[in-house]
Amino acid sequence: KVADISETESDFSKAYTDDKYSSATLLTPDNITPTEIVGFTLEDDNFGNFGDYWRMITADGDYKGATLKFEAEFKTLGLFYGEIVRRGGTFKVIIDGEEKATIDAMFPNGWGNYVEAIEVATYDETAKRTVEIVPVNGTSVGQVNISALAIT
Repeated sequence: KVADISETESDFSKAYTDDKYSSATLLTPDNITPTEIVGFTLEDDNFGNFGDYWRMITADGDYKGATLKFEAEFKTLGLFYGEIVRRGGTFKVIIDGEEKATIDAMFPNGWGNYVEAIEVATYDETAKRTVEIVPVNGTSVGQVNISALAIT
């Protein structure tokens, strides 16, 4: 028997969860150009169902000042990046000069490379901000793949 639905039950006009990313915009190589790109290359093949992505790779652990910089207007920033089997690099995410995250993209015992999604920062108000992806020197082999920024 189906229970009666009372007026306090959901009519599905409002989202069940507070999903910050339900109306997010994905910034990919198709719709954003970095304001600065040093050491990264634009790869035009499929990685994790993203058509294009930015990649920095080093065989000696020296990223030689690599940076990937964007300007975008947002309140919340998410990031889609590559978890790389046995060679993922570490990188920092810096917003308006303040380090917001250090991400280790090494997938040491993995079954294959994949795209991971994380939330980097949420602010009280929407504003134009500068986002930098900066690889960290020191791994013997390192690779950083950036597939997309998710902004709201």
